[in-house]
Amino acid sequence: MTHYFIPLLTLTHSYRELHTMIESIDITTDTIEKMYKLAEVPLLLSSHRNLWESFGWKYESSVGDEFGFKVDVPGGFPLSVDPLGQEIVSTSLPFCYWEGFFDNSHSDIEEFEKEKLQYDTSFDNSLELAKSVLGNPKCDWRDDDMDHHRAAIWHTDESVFVIQQACFDPQFGIELNIWIQAFDNNGFSPTSPLIDYLSNYSAERHSKLGFPALLW
Repeated sequence: MTHYFIPLLTLTHSYRELHTMIESIDITTDTIEKMYKLAEVPLLLSSHRNLWESFGWKYESSVGDEFGFKVDVPGGFPLSVDPLGQEIVSTSLPFCYWEGFFDNSHSDIEEFEKEKLQYDTSFDNSLELAKSVLGNPKCDWRDDDMDHHRAAIWHTDESVFVIQQACFDPQFGIELNIWIQAFDNNGFSPTSPLIDYLSNYSAERHSKLGFPALLW
């Protein structure tokens, strides 16, 4: 599978080398509320930039931003944005990385099971917190492959709002993230694995329209 939008794929090596097996940031109701506000407005760069500024999140433009860029979120991992001209195809905020998700990377199975429990518990806690803020999701999802990654999906008038376990870029491990994405032409009819369905939507948009200059 080929992913097109670079910042959702890539964290700098210097940043990632600081990670041990699992690094997570406690998700808060404030973060969930802010991300949901992004899901409620049109997926346009101008609309989201106004909200980033009101949140105190910092964006600094640089060469190549049309291929994707990051927004600094104080106290957390950066927000990744996949732009398309004046639009935003998707935006993602990770809050947990598990590098040692292959059981053969562990010297003993107990260590692996301990880390898996930590990863699953982080997802469960974030889901319960999100439900306390947003109510029950429209869909509780589980992939039908061997990983059985889980997700919860809410809908707004503008987009889907997803909290998920995802093997997005396995060279850096699996992650937990909040993912916001526009509906595709068929509405939203996900297939398994969910992360492939979400990222393939971006690939299809860029395959048709390329990477035009950003319009704010």
